[in-house]
Amino acid sequence: MDIEKISNLIKTKRKEKGLTQEELAQKINVTEKAVSRWETGRGTPDISLLIPLANTLGIDVSELLSGIENKKDLNNSIVKIIEYEENSKKNRNKTPIIISALLYLIFIFLYLLYLKNTYSTIQHVSYLGHIIFNSIFALLISIANWNLYSNYFDKEIDKEKMKKITYASLLFLYTIMILNVTIFERNFNFESKWQGLDNYFKYGGFNIVPFKTIIEYFTDFGRFWPRYFIVNVIGNIVVFMPIQYLMIKIFGKQSFQRYLIINIIILLIIESMQLITGAGAFDIDDILLNLLGMFSIYFLYIKFEKVFKKE
Repeated sequence: MDIEKISNLIKTKRKEKGLTQEELAQKINVTEKAVSRWETGRGTPDISLLIPLANTLGIDVSELLSGIENKKDLNNSIVKIIEYEENSKKNRNKTPIIISALLYLIFIFLYLLYLKNTYSTIQHVSYLGHIIFNSIFALLISIANWNLYSNYFDKEIDKEKMKKITYASLLFLYTIMILNVTIFERNFNFESKWQGLDNYFKYGGFNIVPFKTIIEYFTDFGRFWPRYFIVNVIGNIVVFMPIQYLMIKIFGKQSFQRYLIINIIILLIIESMQLITGAGAFDIDDILLNLLGMFSIYFLYIKFEKVFKKE
């Protein structure tokens, strides 16, 4: 297999057809960077792309495999395809995988260090520290995955899969961070939690009356402003917004009712865990504020998606 001949043939036939790299990529559902790699000899088309690529360029698969136009050899095509597949694997650029693997190793080391400090009785991670650390982790994962779907994978479908993997990884990180700051990082003792309702509700107890706590924050604004109002009202609205956004990117635009059920289940679990462990209160108003934030993102996403589609 002569990679230089194959790359030159792809480039020549593309130009003869009057196609840009982007237009050729769209016709066979690959990335523009994939076409660029093929034409510069830094990679070869996946074996599943040989037929659609040859048809688009107006040549035979055997011509594409040999890199020479008007050299059709049907009897030898199967042998050439087998050789092509074997040589493609050998000649495929492994650098993106190496770079992404190194980024993941750095991420794993830093994440384990973060968890160690989070649960340490000596060191304490502040809320700002949680945000900074997890932003670094998110950046490392995003760069590692972007590097793969931009410089290693050719097909658009593989690119979309890598994007979903990235969003799923970010959702995992953010969920762990939320559990850390709301439950696991706080000191609690299960044995002391069953001595009566009046004794162990450290963070406000148990409230199932809608808007009771919210009204208190607004009617006694001077008392709770700024710290408690920002943390308990604005914070509860904002904190679950990223989770809703990431769920949409992973699972798609589901119905309002479906996301409502999913979100309520998630929030009930977290509030119940806070109550059981004594790390916080079970407050229906927290759930209402969380839902307000989550569905603000839901409807904003739908709104802007329609705007971008129109454009």
